Amino acid sequence: MIRTETDTHHAVGHPSAGGSSPHNVSKSRRWVAAVVTLLLGPGLGHIVRGQWLRGAFWFVGAELTVLLATVSVLWVVGAFGVALGLGLLLRLAAMVDVLVVDVPAHVLPSWRTAAGRMIMVLLLALGIRQVNITFVAEAFKIPSGSMIPTLLPGDHVYARKVNIKPVRGDVVVFARPDASSQLFIKRVVALEGDTVAFRDDRLYINGQPLKRQAVQGDCLFPDVGHDGNYVQRPCQAFEETLGRRSYRIIHDPQAFTLRNTEPERVPRGSVYLLGDNRDNSHDSRHWGPVKMTDIVGIVEHIWWSSGPEGVRWQRLFQRIR
Repeated sequence: MIRTETDTHHAVGHPSAGGSSPHNVSKSRRWVAAVVTLLLGPGLGHIVRGQWLRGAFWFVGAELTVLLATVSVLWVVGAFGVALGLGLLLRLAAMVDVLVVDVPAHVLPSWRTAAGRMIMVLLLALGIRQVNITFVAEAFKIPSGSMIPTLLPGDHVYARKVNIKPVRGDVVVFARPDASSQLFIKRVVALEGDTVAFRDDRLYINGQPLKRQAVQGDCLFPDVGHDGNYVQRPCQAFEETLGRRSYRIIHDPQAFTLRNTEPERVPRGSVYLLGDNRDNSHDSRHWGPVKMTDIVGIVEHIWWSSGPEGVRWQRLFQRIR
């Protein structure tokens, strides 16, 4: 049993009083603080040892790093990776610091006091991060293959939530008109006032077919079979050009889809969305254009990716085309 601050004072003056010695209490608290720092974040371990000011320094540094990692989606992918690396180094440095700094046993707070202080700091951190998620950027995981080959199942992406003014070619997160409680990811192909049509699998915008070029070589895409396992299905890949944006799409010869549609005008304040896996995507061809107010964010890049084959290292920090 760890004694309170009052009991610890008594034990210092009377070694025979029983319980843990001040040295053992300080040593055990030191290692608990290191584990707390590693698992919960810089600054919290220092609070366990009663170092409020030192803990505040580490905590503020960690939160600024998180903010940098989040806001970096507005600039360049490299900044995001650097921020993540700094965050890891900061956590390791804080753990070393909390281990090497000596703290007299008589200033150690009780476990109850330390736990209460940590809870307050954690609530503050959650509040700060909720502001980031709500107004700056949010992470999403790709669960399906409707955006293959641009996005694969198991990709984790960041969506920018500030200055949401999508242009043709942007990949966006949105709430579907017939399922507003769920979020989806598709590509913007047309804006308000544009007309959209399909003829023999070719996408026409304002009466003109989009430029596309067949991609040479084998084309396979991962899909979930009837037994729940991943299988590789054959496809046809094309490099499609929309304005100044070029991106890759695929067609599935085995799928049945809407290969011909009548021209549809995109209403005011809306956009027309398609999946890059054109024959395996439920999109605006099925439930119509999406209002701009239903767009949650614009996807900038992939920050993590993993699948049945393990971590896809080559996709980390990859910018979305």
